[in-house]
Amino acid sequence: MDDEAVSPSTPQPPSPARPAPSYAAVPSEAFAAVPDCILVGLDDVARVVGYLRSWSAHPDEEERDTDLGLAKVTLDARAAAAHIRALPSTAGPWPAAAVRRAQERPTAGDLDLVLCALRMYADHLGEPAPTLGKNRSVDLVRVTQGIQFGGNGDVDVVRDFFGAEPAWPFAPYPRPVAVGLVDAPLIDHPYTTPSLVDGSVSPARPGPTQGHQYHGTFVAGLILRRAPHVQLRVQPIPALADGAQSWDVARAMVALSARKVPVINLSLCCLTEDDEPPLVFEQALKAIGDRSVVVAAAGNHAKDTNQNPYACRPAWPAALPAVVAVGSIDQYGKLADYSPAMDWVDVFAVGDGVVSSLFVEGRDGRSWPRYGRASGTSFAAADVTGEIANLILGGKTPAEARELVLGAEPRLRLAAATARAVPTLLPRTRWPQ
Repeated sequence: MDDEAVSPSTPQPPSPARPAPSYAAVPSEAFAAVPDCILVGLDDVARVVGYLRSWSAHPDEEERDTDLGLAKVTLDARAAAAHIRALPSTAGPWPAAAVRRAQERPTAGDLDLVLCALRMYADHLGEPAPTLGKNRSVDLVRVTQGIQFGGNGDVDVVRDFFGAEPAWPFAPYPRPVAVGLVDAPLIDHPYTTPSLVDGSVSPARPGPTQGHQYHGTFVAGLILRRAPHVQLRVQPIPALADGAQSWDVARAMVALSARKVPVINLSLCCLTEDDEPPLVFEQALKAIGDRSVVVAAAGNHAKDTNQNPYACRPAWPAALPAVVAVGSIDQYGKLADYSPAMDWVDVFAVGDGVVSSLFVEGRDGRSWPRYGRASGTSFAAADVTGEIANLILGGKTPAEARELVLGAEPRLRLAAATARAVPTLLPRTRWPQ
């Protein structure tokens, strides 16, 4: 797995989770959402749009998705919030109640007030509460903001580590299994490109690279290292590098599942103010059902737990019950300091100091395909995704493969990719013990 001798040892379970800290001082940017957009259940769109029009919000149904059962509605949240605050007492108790409810949360903004008001106004009218949610923003700038890639820290480039050819060459198989990947676009790399199949965006060779540019290529390389016989179906989201939407991620998940992809890798995550899952991810998983196993990174926000107000918070979509949430350990089974050890984490796999495909900038300013080392739960998730694909290739159904990895059968020991270490998937453990 690396260029130094590694003595295999029996991995030990991570330490129990520490008590959750206070979140009173958490800044609002940690829970970024598209500020003038909400997601609305299809049966409630007409009603919600009517409410918003009466509040001078100028709503517009921008998109709808029948698989998700949701519509994306844009609005002027600031104008709507100002209208709600200015309503007289003769309008009823709901405006003041909505303002008080929104103010209970230090991170609340105009959009939070509008969402509270929509629910309370429906109740005031004796109508059922509408299905509503935020359109979470996707951002790589901070570990704690929006959906972020699980890769942790800078990449330590291992020059010429594999010589002229990769140590794990692509191996065609008569009946390959497809693996879905929702990530930044893959870059043209001699190891990952041969495994791409129809539907994938053609990779393009970039100029000088940054971490977010190689992320998808690095994740793809790890999947192929674990499961060299698979095909890759990529739903690239270019804006994941600097600002996309959870709406786009959810639609990509459903699109892959509809193409009969049995396992989907999501090396990304987001946090929420109330630790409740984003509506759009819940709806996506309902649409996917048992067709596909969804594997997601648990996030890299656990470092310095005692000082970090985010450390114990659930990461989405990983923390959803239908998702296989993957934390990161090193080659000896020690929990990585950035990896959450909470009861919503299902398995731990080696994601610390792993080697995969990436690009480095040469002296001529161009980027060249190479192999390097990085750490993060993104990369642990990729390893688990590859093993699930191997199980499916061996005749297991997606559901059977999922249960096997989750520990329904005895502890699963994975064959080492390089025979220098034996990564182990630790079965689901309730914390603390």
